[in-house]
Amino acid sequence: MKPFEYAALADVEDRHWWFRLLREEIIAAIDAHFGDRRNLRMLDAGCGTGGLIAHLLKHGPVERAVGIDYNPLALHYAQHKCTAHLVRADATQLPFADGVFDLITSIDVLYAREAYVNFDRALGEVRRCLRPGGLFILQLPAYQWMRSQHDTNVHTAHRFVLAEVHARLLEAGFAAPSVFYRYSLLLPLALVARHLRKGQADRSEVQALPGWSDTIFYRVARVEQYLGRWRLPFGLSVFAVVAKAREP
Repeated sequence: MKPFEYAALADVEDRHWWFRLLREEIIAAIDAHFGDRRNLRMLDAGCGTGGLIAHLLKHGPVERAVGIDYNPLALHYAQHKCTAHLVRADATQLPFADGVFDLITSIDVLYAREAYVNFDRALGEVRRCLRPGGLFILQLPAYQWMRSQHDTNVHTAHRFVLAEVHARLLEAGFAAPSVFYRYSLLLPLALVARHLRKGQADRSEVQALPGWSDTIFYRVARVEQYLGRWRLPFGLSVFAVVAKAREP
């Protein structure tokens, strides 16, 4: 990402509809898996400017929270936003012992060219660092044909489809992953918006929206959360939730 992208992200991520809905989805997955249990050991692998891990710290008591990112500018913003232990590290080479985390998140990280070349190794590192019964939450951008100038700005190497993510999680040793598309109802609007933004090479897609439009996007996308198991077979993001199998 370019410096202005990090500045924009740090500024808007706590109020932007996209990130608010994402955090709700992640909290729902954590609550469903761990129940009332708290004091988790968690890692955000690719923490960016720290908004997600700061939100998770507010959700309940945490025994240990760690955020890693390879970009020092991202960590600069993150240190002002959260109290997690922040480490400059590569998501494909996690500098942690085996089985030390209950929860690992990787949100819109492994599509970037620096990480995608070692995508399967990154999944293996996540599995290694999770304890048996631990939870992995992954989000990636969908569809190669959805590439835009934003992908150029953030160095996107690859956009995914659901079946591909499901297969690669299985190949990495995870069993029975739950994989689905998110932001399905907003896909047509996103196509129109990206067409209108053609030629705006230096304009970030991560920016504050007028209050009324942010509310509309939020409420439309929120409908999907009410649909629950009736997920639509398309969307802007691929989202995966998978637990590491417990030892016999």
